[in-house]
Amino acid sequence: MRHNHSLHIHQSLRRKQGGSMLLIVVFMMVVLALLVTTMGSFLSDSSQKTSVEVRATRALMAAQSGLEYGFYKVGNADKSDPTAVKAICEAIAIDEDSLPLNDIKGFTDCHAIVTCTAIDDTKTYSITSEGRCGEPLTASHSKDDTRTDFAVSRTLTAEAQ
Repeated sequence: MRHNHSLHIHQSLRRKQGGSMLLIVVFMMVVLALLVTTMGSFLSDSSQKTSVEVRATRALMAAQSGLEYGFYKVGNADKSDPTAVKAICEAIAIDEDSLPLNDIKGFTDCHAIVTCTAIDDTKTYSITSEGRCGEPLTASHSKDDTRTDFAVSRTLTAEAQ
């Protein structure tokens, strides 16, 4: 008789706990779904930050290339004629198309804008180079534009004598 009584207790406990396993499984599925969503968002943000860093480094190297080109032009001018050096400096107006960075692997969509100004009453010249990589959003794009492309720029300025 004791055996039947214990069987009866197990059966009543099973009836009371019948839906609890289902609740535990649903709870675990919700927790795992939230975890997967959070990790996906985390990885997406990390990937985007890496992309910004790569493009920023390319923009810095484009600016450095433009600056070196400006130094090359001013440095190879005839130093005995200060007006010639000043004329060469002022003639350096490198726009987006003048320095062909697109032909160099790794600089696709990158360009440098270089300017040179002579500092009055000295033999010193200020050379500024702005490296840009990517396509900037223009006024024609909406605020809700979901493009992943973006522009990054870096500017370097140096003086030469």
